[in-house]
Amino acid sequence: MSPLITRTAVLLFSLPASVSAERKELTRWYRNVRYQQRVWEQTTRLTIAKVSTAGLPCLPSSSLPTTDCTRPFGEQLQTAVRAVLSQGYEHVIVIGDDCPDLRVSDLRRAAAALESGQLPVGYDQRGGVFLLGLDQRFLTAGLTDTFGRLPWQTHTLGAALTDFMTASFGCVIGLSATRADWND
Repeated sequence: MSPLITRTAVLLFSLPASVSAERKELTRWYRNVRYQQRVWEQTTRLTIAKVSTAGLPCLPSSSLPTTDCTRPFGEQLQTAVRAVLSQGYEHVIVIGDDCPDLRVSDLRRAAAALESGQLPVGYDQRGGVFLLGLDQRFLTAGLTDTFGRLPWQTHTLGAALTDFMTASFGCVIGLSATRADWND
């Protein structure tokens, strides 16, 4: 097993398909919730397949005992990242299931950046992010609370996250491509 696989995990941070179907409308022309749920289940399977192809372990947030989808987004993400890092992984790549443009090469580049001590961020077209990489430094006292209070799910997240990560850790690297997601 390669060091990338044993030291780096991918956190698939997403809601259960049934909740996504209720909260996120993928197709305005077809509002059937059961159909929407099947679409979300398929996007999750596709995302997991990309992670597997990249040769990385995938930990869905729904499999983590500490994730509560009724809490604020930043708090949920903070808790899930801590749970992954506390399982012994040195690095975590965070992605969602709402970025069909995510590529296997994005995951591999992010894993390589983490191995070299850099923290990768993949920006989306709205000013948010589709991928971010963190390491054990994230567990430093005080930083996780600030992380949880970032302007998650807004068009200013990309800049705010980069500022936070640069000030806290340095060594932030942007992935070269900007990707589209389904949150427009």
